[in-house]
Amino acid sequence: MKTILHPKLVDTDTANALFDYLLQNVPWIDGIYSSKLKRVSRKAYFCDFGNSYSEIDNVITELVVSKLSQLGLHHEYAILGVYVNYYRDGHDVAPMHNHPKQTQMVISLGATRNIVIVGKTYTTENGDVIVFGSGMHAVPEMPEVTQPRISIATFMVKKTLLDITTT
Repeated sequence: MKTILHPKLVDTDTANALFDYLLQNVPWIDGIYSSKLKRVSRKAYFCDFGNSYSEIDNVITELVVSKLSQLGLHHEYAILGVYVNYYRDGHDVAPMHNHPKQTQMVISLGATRNIVIVGKTYTTENGDVIVFGSGMHAVPEMPEVTQPRISIATFMVKKTLLDITTT
């Protein structure tokens, strides 16, 4: 899939309200440990997408479904999971990695951060949504960023691929 950045797909007022709500209500845990950094790279939360009575999970599910629908992806892709990342400042990162055979939709809330996807840098701002394939990607360190960022990463596969693997 070609990487596509959708600026301000979440309007500023909604993005700010979601950011504040998630920051204050999510029970954040230590995210991925980076052996290179020798520390936890960021805080995280796994959303029990569509299977929960949790208000937090319902808010995230509603947002994800709304944006997939708005982008016309809801009929083509099946959601595998939703992982929410909390970057406390520009020192928190997502090291270079990939998710084979998956497509991601990432909703950015809060501070502006870069994401590198297959060697190209994209700047994501509050309310931006970026959709990309399974290529190598990372959120690099940006020491000049002093404000927090939350990203809602939705992991998907094409429904046709899901049909093939389950038969």
